[in-house]
Amino acid sequence: GRLRQEIFDAWDKAGQGVICQNCGSRPASELHHGIVGRKKGYTVLDRKENLVPLCHQCNFSRVLDNYQGRQKCWNMMIDKWGQSVMDEWLILVNLQFTFPPFEPK
Repeated sequence: GRLRQEIFDAWDKAGQGVICQNCGSRPASELHHGIVGRKKGYTVLDRKENLVPLCHQCNFSRVLDNYQGRQKCWNMMIDKWGQSVMDEWLILVNLQFTFPPFEPK
């Protein structure tokens, strides 16, 4: 949909297409819930601040679905969107959850 296209457009470098943000070698074709996994009814998780473009292989392997992977995604998102945008998103997430997804650095 529209959000997917906006995210892919934002990650596209000079109209050359989006590469996987994990392996860096294959075209990204999917969006991964990078910091907090998908949870039904929590639309705050389906925002640009939490969706990382990955290739099918990296997304399917769930290589980022651990503490280190989520920390890597957090750092990617700070680089992409900025610390203040990510801090605001984390506040929204914490309003819906009773625990932080990890300890931000």
